[in-house]
Amino acid sequence: MRLPDERPTAALQKQIAKANYNRAKVLYDEEDFYPAYEMVRQAIEFDPKERDYWVLLSRIQRKNPKWLRQSSETIRRALQNIPDNLDLWWELAEAFKAERNPAERIKALREVLKLDPRNRRAQSALSELGADKDG
Repeated sequence: MRLPDERPTAALQKQIAKANYNRAKVLYDEEDFYPAYEMVRQAIEFDPKERDYWVLLSRIQRKNPKWLRQSSETIRRALQNIPDNLDLWWELAEAFKAERNPAERIKALREVLKLDPRNRRAQSALSELGADKDG
């Protein structure tokens, strides 16, 4: 007799991930960051191709000054799983803003403009940084 597999199926994992993400969003809105962090981390483990999970994790990390560097690292990992995603590049620029790293922020904003040359948020941010000219 064969025992059922310990690991949930891929479909079940995605359902669990979605439920965890939804719960993490509520916790985030309630500013209960550590449980939100744990829930969204598990969501990413079960479904690493879901952009919104990575974005929420990065935003949670930015709430803790000690985790600012992890916030940008999280988005870099997300971009490995989901390359050329405009929202992830924008989120990376925001993470670098929180880190006070203008050079890396400019690079991320320029990536946003490569994907969407008319992106007003990125154009405005680059202008504020004095980096709206090619360089």
